[in-house]
Amino acid sequence: MKFQNEKFRFFVIKGNSMLPLLKTSDVLTAVRTTEDDLKKGEIVVFERGERLVAHTIVKTRREKKKMMVLTKGLNKDKTDGWVESEKIKFKVVAVVKDDRIKYLSRAEKILFYYYSFFRKKIRNFMFNLSVKISPLIKFLIGSKIIKIERLKLEDEEVYLLFKRKIYEKNKDMERFHPFIGKSVLSGEDIVQSSEFKGKPGGVILDPDIVFRTEGDEGLVYNVKTGDFRILNETGCSVLKYADGNNTREEILKKMSLEYEAENSGEMEKEIEDFVDNLLKKGIIKCIP
Repeated sequence: MKFQNEKFRFFVIKGNSMLPLLKTSDVLTAVRTTEDDLKKGEIVVFERGERLVAHTIVKTRREKKKMMVLTKGLNKDKTDGWVESEKIKFKVVAVVKDDRIKYLSRAEKILFYYYSFFRKKIRNFMFNLSVKISPLIKFLIGSKIIKIERLKLEDEEVYLLFKRKIYEKNKDMERFHPFIGKSVLSGEDIVQSSEFKGKPGGVILDPDIVFRTEGDEGLVYNVKTGDFRILNETGCSVLKYADGNNTREEILKKMSLEYEAENSGEMEKEIEDFVDNLLKKGIIKCIP
């Protein structure tokens, strides 16, 4: 889908071939491009059959006085094939994520360009490393020096090691962590694993969520989907209480006391809507 005005063009992303930089429903802001703009790492929009594609340039060449461009998705191992420069209409300059405009610098595009090539090597390195250290981890688990945490969420069962998900199971599927899940977990390990500390109805972060703070703001990142969002000070305070020991109602009460204001009724409603939105998006969950 595309929109336009006199200077910019706007495209809605469909698909995950550009993860972790771009995801489905992101809105791209693009401008008309020339051959001088067609450089390695640049994200361009071009025609492919009857549809438009937004991918990264990985190589260029001259062929019979025509410039040819080779592109690929950051999340793909294969390239798209060579494309004539005439078919490349726009270059991406910004992306709208969660109602916030993020301008993409040349340095950031280059960083993700190199990421796309080293992605497979990094995965292979992590797998080989996990094979080497898994006996040590199993020894530490057996010696009860470290523990696997077991977390039950509604119809899902999850196992955590160092607060990272290594195994998950529900009625539809069973999945191990791609690097250390199977090499660490065995039937005996699962039986000996400790229950996650929390109480029924307690609110916790989803195991796929990584939460980091920087000053008064925080970053919430989903390691499975690549989605992320920026939280303000109030949002960071909500996640601070998502430790499994506070229910939704208790979090709302604590937040209301922490942010006392003249218009307390309106403030409480905003906090309640925010907490319910986090629950709806799966960022936080309730322990059954």
